[in-house]
Formats: sequence, structure tokens, C-alpha cells
Amino acid sequence: MSVRLLSPEYDLRVFCYQMIGKNSLEVMEAASAEVAYARRLHREKTHESQFRLGSRGRRYCDQLQVLVGMLLNGSYPTDPDPVFIEAVRPLVSDLLRHWQIGDLDKHFKRAQ
Repeated sequence: MSVRLLSPEYDLRVFCYQMIGKNSLEVMEAASAEVAYARRLHREKTHESQFRLGSRGRRYCDQLQVLVGMLLNGSYPTDPDPVFIEAVRPLVSDLLRHWQIGDLDKHFKRAQ
């Protein structure tokens, strides 16, 4: 089975832009798959079970997991990273055009 990442450069902004137009379930499934694929490719390449702390791959996987949690729980992360918020803003704003997701509309302006 060939595994291909949506963002081989581990860029959350790239991932999010590719998810615009999808529903929140599709985004959560894609983000979860992206984490699994990134870890699998890393393991195959390095024989290490996890990315190094502070590495780009680790940060990307952690950000994707925060995104999944945010969409699943509908709650804004406590003490969010401004870079993370700016990366997910276009996607979350697009999702909020179609669905209410917890209290996220208080934190993200709906796209027009």
C-alpha cells in the first residue's frame, strides 16, 4: 500500500487549505490519517517509533491532533499557539459557514 501525505513538508496551512470544502468529519478523518501516515513514513525511514521532540514532524502531528480535538469537542484550545490559529482559521471559517461547531464561532469569524 502506497502512503502519500497531503502535506509532505509537514505544513498545517497546506493541509488546511486542501480540506476547505469538506465537512468536519472528513477533516477529522483526513487529519487522523495524516498523523498515522506521517508516523508510519517516519518509522519506515528512521526505525524510530516517534518524531523527536520539537521536530517539524512532531509539531505537525501535534497540531493535527489539536485540530481533531477542536472539531470533535467544538471547543477552542486553551492557550492556543497563534501560528496554529492562523493556519486553521480559513478551514474553520469555511466549516462554520455550513455548520455550528460548539463555541468556535465565538473565536472564528464566519467566512462570507
